[in-house]
Amino acid sequence: MDDQPKHSNTTSMKILKCIDDYIVIICMVVLTILAILSVISRYVWNFSIAGTEEILIYLFLWASLFGASSGFKENAHGNIPIITNLLPKKLQYYNDILVVIGTIVFFSIFLWASFKVMYSAFIYGQTSSITNIPRWIVASGVTIAVLCCIGRNIVKLKQLITKEHHLINKEQ
Repeated sequence: MDDQPKHSNTTSMKILKCIDDYIVIICMVVLTILAILSVISRYVWNFSIAGTEEILIYLFLWASLFGASSGFKENAHGNIPIITNLLPKKLQYYNDILVVIGTIVFFSIFLWASFKVMYSAFIYGQTSSITNIPRWIVASGVTIAVLCCIGRNIVKLKQLITKEHHLINKEQ
């Protein structure tokens, strides 16, 4: 195990840390190209490409959810600083923890629901009406994105708790 170079491990970790970013980029590039092709085909050749709207919706859904995960990683989601800044530092800290726990609970419920949809679509062999894409594939993208959101928030919670631990040790 020690024979493996550290570079491959580091590269793998970098890829895992940015996988949601890559998925968003791929979804948005494909979404843009497909939308442009759809418009050109409709208005230039008077021919509509069947199923593009459905695929565009799926790509947008995945890009949105994986983008949310990326936003958690970068701590880029909005908050209401005008209210939280009025709180004492200690209460701001507890507020941050409460928000992260609430977000984990929300996405856990979302995960449960998306898993049920994915499982049901897989068991019953549901496919989309136009493109015939198995619906479990679409639902699995949602489930994976929600798992990423939960994972990012667990990391954030751990960072907040570790930060508080360091602050307490400094004061002593």
